[in-house]
Amino acid sequence: MEQQGRNQSTIIPEQSGLPREGHRSDPAPSWENRKQPRVYKSQNRSNPAQPRANRNQHNKNRNRSHANREQRRSNQTQRRVNREQRRANQTQRRVNREQRRANRELRREIKKERRHLARFQTTGQRRRRWYRWMAGAGAILVLLWLLIPPFLHPLRGPVTSGFFLRGRPESSLALSLEIHEGIDIAAPGGTAVRAAKSGVVRHAGWSDTLGNWVQVDHWLGFSTRYGHMESLSVEAGDWVFKGLSGIGRVGSTGRSTGNHLHFEVRWFDRPLPPGVFLLFSELRWRLLGF
Repeated sequence: MEQQGRNQSTIIPEQSGLPREGHRSDPAPSWENRKQPRVYKSQNRSNPAQPRANRNQHNKNRNRSHANREQRRSNQTQRRVNREQRRANQTQRRVNREQRRANRELRREIKKERRHLARFQTTGQRRRRWYRWMAGAGAILVLLWLLIPPFLHPLRGPVTSGFFLRGRPESSLALSLEIHEGIDIAAPGGTAVRAAKSGVVRHAGWSDTLGNWVQVDHWLGFSTRYGHMESLSVEAGDWVFKGLSGIGRVGSTGRSTGNHLHFEVRWFDRPLPPGVFLLFSELRWRLLGF
């Protein structure tokens, strides 16, 4: 009875239907009963290396997604930097505008202050300021006249007879004087005579006193005369240009004792000393050589 009760209290798993735990005495499970790896829908069940290839592709996709995400972040950062730079540029332009406006206001205030102080200047200060301005303007004018003289020498040569009083050429008496309205420049016969200043030829012809002579009218009422020439190269109404156009050739026609050029400068038909108008031409010739 005891043996029978012991046997009844012992429960066999196979008979009870309960799962049997692994035991060393149990036989090893078969290949079909072992746990198989998970198979994806897109996986080829016949290819054992397919899970590894899928894993590699997944890693590549993940790396590519990570790179794209980093690129997007970099682009966003760059756009943010550009936006900040544009804002900084706008701010700088605004500051520059304000600075220019402030400078204009400052200059306006300085001018107003100068006008206010000019009311309290003494007569001597105003006179000195006027003298300084005149001296500067005169220096600039002299420099311009030195570089571009108002009148040029019609030809180069010694002056044998000056302006105003002189002895008569045909008389040997010392007290036989006359008014000479120009200067005589000695030169060999046939030397070319150039226009001393640009203008229009008013007269070109013959005179008993000047022989072959030409008168050229200039602006502001000035005119020049060229006498005792051997031949003429212009006619009335022609335009001549300073230092370029030929007037004629040196000769000894009319009331003359030798080859020379009689040159006059007139202002509203009143004779003026030509040496004054040829002064800057002479200075340029002596200083600059032309």
